[in-house]
Amino acid sequence: MTPDQAEAYRRSGRLRFPATARSLNHGREEIKLLKDNVRYFLSKLTFEDRTNLPKEVADRLLNDIVSQFSSDPSRMIMLEEVVAIAPDLLQHPDRLTRLNTMLILIQLSAKPADLVNRKPPLPYVPAHQVLVDVLQDTNQLIDCRILAARGLARICELGSPSAVERSRIATALVNTLEQTPPTSNEGIQWFRLRMTQALGLVDRLDDVATAPIVIDTLMGILTDPQETWLTRSEASRGVSQLPFNGSTNVPLITYSICKLLDDMSGAYKNQSKAPNWRRSFTNIYLSFKPQTNEDAKTKNWGLLYQVNRPGVGNHRALVEEAFAVVFPVTSPVITTKPPAPVPDAARQGLQDWLEKNVPDNLSAEMAPETDVISLEWHGDALVVVATGAVETLHWNLIEQAADIVLDPLRGQSAPLVVFDLSRVSYFGSVFLALLLKCHKLVKIQGGVMVLCGVHGHAFELLQTTALDTLWAIYDTREQALESIGTIEMARKQPVSRPDLSEEHPLATEHTPETSGTSKLIEEIKETADKFAADGATRGDLKIVARSLRELRYAFKVFKPYRRQRKVTVFGSARLQSDHPAYQQAVLFGRRLAQAGWYVVTGAGGGIMEAAHVGAGRMMSMGLNILLPFEQGSNYVISDDEKLVHLRYFFTRKLLFVKEVHGIALFPGGFGTQDEGFETLTLIQTGKRDLMPIVLVDEPGGTYWSRWQEYIERELLSNGLISEEDLSLFKVTDDLDEAVDEVLGFYTVYNSMRYIRDKLYMRLHVEPPEEFVESLNDEFSDILVKGAIERVEAHPFEADEEHLAGLPRLALTFNRRNFGRLRQMINRINDELDSHAEPED
Repeated sequence: MTPDQAEAYRRSGRLRFPATARSLNHGREEIKLLKDNVRYFLSKLTFEDRTNLPKEVADRLLNDIVSQFSSDPSRMIMLEEVVAIAPDLLQHPDRLTRLNTMLILIQLSAKPADLVNRKPPLPYVPAHQVLVDVLQDTNQLIDCRILAARGLARICELGSPSAVERSRIATALVNTLEQTPPTSNEGIQWFRLRMTQALGLVDRLDDVATAPIVIDTLMGILTDPQETWLTRSEASRGVSQLPFNGSTNVPLITYSICKLLDDMSGAYKNQSKAPNWRRSFTNIYLSFKPQTNEDAKTKNWGLLYQVNRPGVGNHRALVEEAFAVVFPVTSPVITTKPPAPVPDAARQGLQDWLEKNVPDNLSAEMAPETDVISLEWHGDALVVVATGAVETLHWNLIEQAADIVLDPLRGQSAPLVVFDLSRVSYFGSVFLALLLKCHKLVKIQGGVMVLCGVHGHAFELLQTTALDTLWAIYDTREQALESIGTIEMARKQPVSRPDLSEEHPLATEHTPETSGTSKLIEEIKETADKFAADGATRGDLKIVARSLRELRYAFKVFKPYRRQRKVTVFGSARLQSDHPAYQQAVLFGRRLAQAGWYVVTGAGGGIMEAAHVGAGRMMSMGLNILLPFEQGSNYVISDDEKLVHLRYFFTRKLLFVKEVHGIALFPGGFGTQDEGFETLTLIQTGKRDLMPIVLVDEPGGTYWSRWQEYIERELLSNGLISEEDLSLFKVTDDLDEAVDEVLGFYTVYNSMRYIRDKLYMRLHVEPPEEFVESLNDEFSDILVKGAIERVEAHPFEADEEHLAGLPRLALTFNRRNFGRLRQMINRINDELDSHAEPED
């Protein structure tokens, strides 16, 4: 509704609503009135001029729906209308609109509370379809996804979804948990916590294909040291709420929960002031003995009552013995304020029990002995043959299985892959996750992946998860190979020239031979061994270990995008969206993304958010620094696979410069100034190949122009820098100039590489001989010896086949006057730009 239509409804329709809502029979006009009532309130969430706060609007709509005075038929009409309209509202740009839409969705009830019998409202189960979509939408606000998990938990606990609906919810939760790994980001931690809670309430062990994904996932979280204690304890409680049967490994579950409690007790002793200890210890207690009699006697929640289920009673003695040692450990933390220490004797009793009750299969290999997959080559196509063992593939082995498939494809520009599933009767979400992982990486390399031989429950699973449209599916392997052989690979042409840049931007980083790689890895291991010989302190080792992990993961994230041009945007995290510099950054990010460039920022708010807003999620990459204040990932890049979280500034600063082809600095504080000066230092000293550096003011702004005045007045005039160094950057408040400074640098110039004592400069245009002579006249001062000359590709450049056909200039550069070298590149771009071929 428009504001005028809403006002018209308020004056007339609202007066007729109470009587219509009480009615049991509805004609066309009555149905329209009930739907208009829903549209009236939901529309008010989107109005700029809001006469009521959004939450008040949401509360009034929920009251109309759940009111005791609304008949069941009226309530159903309104509920259906909310679920129909909600998806559009969840794409609204206003954050409050989306959040309040979610608050309405998760509170939708098919029946009001029964106050006499103390029954809560009955959740409206069809809302789970929208909640699952929000849960899995990586572009959605993390707060909305957290609310979606809470809503699904409510539906599973208090509602009556069918077995198929519960399985679908379980599959969505498991897949989203797999795609959202544990991090130190608080939003992700809460998201995983809420999903874990929901998974413990689905009342299913498996998915629609009867694969035990629920219990496997919860046990994986319970034993994962990367998870928070609270999330692990919620997984413990969740496992104890699942419907055990005769094949459930109760000894392993009991031991794992007790081991978690022992580990928690040790951490609690060292960090007793940390939050959530009481809640975490309470969850362990509730894993044995639930909160209410209904949970215990009716639902059989808690290990002490799980043994009442058929086929589980033979574990009663073990569970009771375990609870006898668990209670003395949990009780002091739960029952005293503030929480008391765990008595040493109580913990020793727990440890004695653990030592005596180690399950026989605790150290057993999680993978099946049978090979899960085998590989066959048919021409250029790789056929991956899956066996029945995929039914028992464990989550922990997905990376290993994916490597088996993908290792033969490394370096192929357009791989062709056929997954033959003819030997598989069914598979669960673990193998489905493997398929998705392989599909994603094949697609990144510009390839094609198809399936064949899919039948029975396996095909039903693909249909249920709506993934049957993701791949072409053929009846036989022969049909798949015939079809894949005729596919014409689409190679997307970039709008700029990013595909011709070096695979690795630094001059020292070119594709090594395998033996060279092995040697470097051995050097890393040797250096690590020397730390032990040197007696390095724990603090020093933590810095090295953490930084190495951060860099390894970051390199993995950036690797698929190495041949795509990228620009890093620096600027203040504190500028709001109405600030002119913020708006300038939005336009800059948009222009670069339209030219095919990825936009890399610190992933925070302010200028960083603005550049990502302009670029959009698809063309954004982020390097988030973990700070106790100010810095959280912005909503554009949050939860994206191209977002890296880093603890150390020095690893982050390396990546900001190493992985990109241009730098743009907007107004900012100490951090922005630091990044700007460090980048200029790296360029000026040759530690980083030349690239464009543009300092962008808001229109009419003076932040960077005054900075340049300081540089010239204090540094240049006192001989602290050379005049040529001013060529290493450009200051402007004009958006077109800023964009041209970045894109224009690569119109003719492509990249450079040092080979022995010479610098090889790759170009997009063959420079005429007379122009090369003019370069020799103008830039002879930067030569150590010889002259600037046209050359062919050097044999050492054979590892960069994508650059082999480019024209080249070679010179014996003095590696000192980088400002003059930048002036030479500017001269080449200005002179030869008109000769460059138009972009495809």
